[in-house]
Amino acid sequence: FDIDQILTDNSIVEPGNIQAGNISLNATENITITDNSTISAATSGRSLQGGNVNITTSNLLTVQDNSTVRVDSEGLATGGNIAISSGFFTLDNNGQVFATTASGEGGLLDIKVNNTLELGNGSTISTEAAEAGNGGNINLDTNFIFAYPNQNNDIIANAGTGSGGNINITTDFLFGLEERALN
Repeated sequence: FDIDQILTDNSIVEPGNIQAGNISLNATENITITDNSTISAATSGRSLQGGNVNITTSNLLTVQDNSTVRVDSEGLATGGNIAISSGFFTLDNNGQVFATTASGEGGLLDIKVNNTLELGNGSTISTEAAEAGNGGNINLDTNFIFAYPNQNNDIIANAGTGSGGNINITTDFLFGLEERALN
């Protein structure tokens, strides 16, 4: 696999005022991101776009225990995109996948899972533009989505004052998700 930038175990490796890099992670085995680890293609430049993250495995991808896969821009630019392709995908114990921007356009989350997408214990898939930008879109394509009831799992496309993004779900079975008002 080719990794231009990774945040792991609370150590930060990210560009300061330059364009964020892209991350491509391709594995034939399971991928587990755990214990407060982060894979991030982010920029802190005012008008610089967040990078892109592409994760591919034909097996299990797990994001758990306060770990994150993220792209973002702290300024006016697009937050970057995340593309995930896996056999199974589990988010658990505050596992998060998100694309954000301070006031640019929210990034795209494109998640394709051959079998089951599972969300548990406060896990989140989200896009957001914090100020005047528009939230990014979320595309979920999987055979089965299972969100554990009463565990505060969320799929959110949000914006501060702009338009929230669209959430497009293609699945044969959906369990445990319900539409509700944002807090």
